[in-house]
Formats: sequence, C-alpha cells, structure tokens
Amino acid sequence: MKAVDKLSSHPRTVLHIGMKKTATTLLQQCLFEKHTEVNYIRSICPVRYLNCPSEMHEGIIKDAQQEMESQWRAGRVCVFSREKLSGGSLKKKLQQAEILRRVFGDCQILITIREPLSWTESFYFQQLKVFNSRRPPYALFRTFGRPPRYFDINEWLSVMMREEMLGDLYIAETAEVYAEKFGKENVSLVIFEKLKQTPREFLADICRCIGISLEEAITLCEGQTKNVRWTETSVDRLKRLEGSFLAKWIHRFKRTKKRESNLHRLLRIHEEAVNPTAPKARANLEPKWKEVIEKIGREQSQEIVEQWGLPLAAYGYPLPEN
Repeated sequence: MKAVDKLSSHPRTVLHIGMKKTATTLLQQCLFEKHTEVNYIRSICPVRYLNCPSEMHEGIIKDAQQEMESQWRAGRVCVFSREKLSGGSLKKKLQQAEILRRVFGDCQILITIREPLSWTESFYFQQLKVFNSRRPPYALFRTFGRPPRYFDINEWLSVMMREEMLGDLYIAETAEVYAEKFGKENVSLVIFEKLKQTPREFLADICRCIGISLEEAITLCEGQTKNVRWTETSVDRLKRLEGSFLAKWIHRFKRTKKRESNLHRLLRIHEEAVNPTAPKARANLEPKWKEVIEKIGREQSQEIVEQWGLPLAAYGYPLPEN
C-alpha cells in the first residue's frame, strides 16, 4: 500500500472504462483529446499486458508507474480511456482493477452505461463491421469463416453467449469491482441515453466527474458524430458482396489497413452517413435472446438503482416489477 499512498498525491486522474457503444469515440476524440484542462493518456503500459502471466505483473506495474510520472508533471487532470475494461469475466475485471489501482493510485472512475437491448443491437453492428473490415475475433472467425460475411444478430448472440463474450452487459458487476478497489464515492455512472435527450446534461455529468469546464466541452462536442451505424442499404450491399465471387476475393486479398476503406467504398458507407433520411440498420432479436438480455438487464439495473440511485426507469431500462 505504500506505493499506492505515494501515488495519491499526484494531480487528479480519471479512468474511463466503458461501456462500449456509449459515445466512447466522441468522448476520446472530441473531448478528452482536445479539452485544454485534460491530459489525455492514449495508452499506458499495463493495459497492453493485462492478460500476461501473473509473474510479469510486478515489472509491468513498475514500468507503468514510471510512465505515468511524466504525465502527472503536466499538472492537468489525467484521463485514461479504454472501453474494453468493462468487458470480460469477473475474474478478469478483478485482475484489471487491481493492476490499475496499483498503477494510478487514488482516482475517479467514469463508467458510461446504456440500456441493454439498445446496447446489444448497437454492439452487434459494430462487431459485424469489425469482422468484415479488420481482424475478426477468433470465436466469430471460427464460426462464420473468412470475411466478407453477413450473419444476423441471433447467430452472433449464439456465439457470444457460448464464448462468454458479453461481459459488458454485467455493468453493475463492473461498477462494484471498481467501487471495491477505488471506493464507491469515487465511481460515477453516466447514462448514455441522456446524450440524445439532453446532451448538455450528459456532458455535464462527464465534466463533473472529471472536474473540467462544461462550456468548453459543449463547444468541442456540439454537432459531432462518430461511428455512425450502417444503414439498411449498407447491410443489403454486404449480403450482395458475400455472394459475388470476384468482389469477395478482391476484398479478401486487400491488406488489413486498406480493407476497411475498401469495404466502405463497396458498401458506400460515407454516402449513407451524410444522408440523414437513410434508415439506420436494425436487427430482429428472437424472443429467446430478448428474454435472456432483459433478464440480465433487470438484475443489473436494479443493482445500479439500489447502489447509485440512478433514475434508469425514466430512460427505458428494464427493472423488476414491484
């Protein structure tokens, strides 16, 4: 604990740990990276090696502490953002929180949360995009083969649930892990749905946690959109691409760095993104999967309401019936 106590005297530090698909890219690229009161930390040693053998942790932590010393000297609030920290198993979350606690010492934890059904649909389309434009997650590659490939949300969920790859849904569990390591008073949960309904209030919650100017944040983020969802037309084009022998093989032999831009060109993603009238892609969940996700959502939402007092019912989150 002496090392942790020593770190506690440094300037304010905030860890933003997800969830995925809660305007993370917007916050990273428009707010954290550009706000004059923030020292945005894009990468830090321990996160790159969180899954390494435990005997390597001491060296990794020491290197990360040294790496942070130069960041703290800037005198501004340090913000480290990595959405993947909200996923994984409970064991993995506990290990990551312990390492981060030892590296950063006392700090604020920022967790952005989202209604589970909406999050699942949005994350599915992100995974469909990643599968076809970057290096596919191995579990999906093993099931669906090489891209380009279309698979619907129910096929995707079968794999994700089987491989236990939807740890983000257990967001109350994540919050409790970090509350245990950093203190409940240092954990802030922000409701993503506020971004569409009352964007100023969403940014106010973020800025309150970090301790920075709201007015500058509004100026930086107003009118900005990132990672726009595919449209129905884009999904139809992906299905046709999968059925075209020539186009499929040309896409497969593109270098990984060029594959995403090639896919966007073939699916005309940028044309659709600037068309406000183009209907966004939607996914039809089978009743069995909807029931599973809502069950997890009710349990997690109830825990968040009880422990953090957030008005989740007002934003459509599933809650147990009284």
